[in-house]
Amino acid sequence: MTQNSLTTQDRAIARTGPYGDRAAARAAEVTRRTRVLHQRAAAWHPSLAPVGSGLVLALGIWTWIAIPALDLPYTNSAWNTSLRDEGVAVLVTLAGVRLCLSPGGKVAASIALLCGLAMVAFGIWLPHVVERGMVDEVVTGVALVVAAVIAMASRSIKAP
Repeated sequence: MTQNSLTTQDRAIARTGPYGDRAAARAAEVTRRTRVLHQRAAAWHPSLAPVGSGLVLALGIWTWIAIPALDLPYTNSAWNTSLRDEGVAVLVTLAGVRLCLSPGGKVAASIALLCGLAMVAFGIWLPHVVERGMVDEVVTGVALVVAAVIAMASRSIKAP
């Protein structure tokens, strides 16, 4: 059968399929969206935000436990160190709980990041009676900064 012997209706069906123009347009749109989702899925990496959230919470708990665990002497400087660490521990633990409930929260991760930077500064510039108090503050602060940055990272596939 040649092209000339087809009726107008037969030509329309051959051009758009048996279901019409709307169905062909819908099929084209679905095909486009599927291709976009496949491209995004190929480039997608799992989010590390839950890992960072758990680390922030663990470091907050460690900061709280480290006060008696480090066995700091009973001096004025050691008392100040433990009070500073306890204040930071409260903020970091609350930020960690918030991040664990809702990973990728920028405000809670920012608070944890600032607390980590503060702990590094406390460890470097403020007086300490024993070196283990200083080392704990610096190491925990650096780990907290890394965990907060990881907790801020959140990637997901978004609908086109």
